[in-house]
Amino acid sequence: MDIWMFFGFLGLIHSLFCIPILAILHFSNFEIFKPLTIEVSLYLSVNGLLGTVLSNVLWAKAIILTSPLIVNIGTSMSIPLSFFADYINPNSTPPPMRVEYLIGSGLVVSSFLLASIVDQNETSARTPVPRISLGLAAECLEEEDEDEDGV
Repeated sequence: MDIWMFFGFLGLIHSLFCIPILAILHFSNFEIFKPLTIEVSLYLSVNGLLGTVLSNVLWAKAIILTSPLIVNIGTSMSIPLSFFADYINPNSTPPPMRVEYLIGSGLVVSSFLLASIVDQNETSARTPVPRISLGLAAECLEEEDEDEDGV
């Protein structure tokens, strides 16, 4: 299935089922919704496109290109990376350098590297090696295959 079609149907289904729930909440005075300003609507749209749609599409592509295990462990890499980014950002107060943070970050990074190495070894063991990539030699092999099939 095409990824864009998948996310399109996902958005359609959520719209069909969530909008009636929001209307029920509004008209029952459980939650009062007010109209949004143009500026807030623009910020929400940009955040939705870049923060949600793009990240989900890249996540789905990554699963197709690698494996679910690698992608989910890679997602957990955001924890040590955000710790490192907070530490080197001159505009923020650096977090305290505690031993627990360093050990946890080291475990996350090492688990990602170990899983990547194991996955790479399993993938290379399963991938068949192409017989011949040269055009003329490939034609000769096709002729031999046709002769063996009796055609």
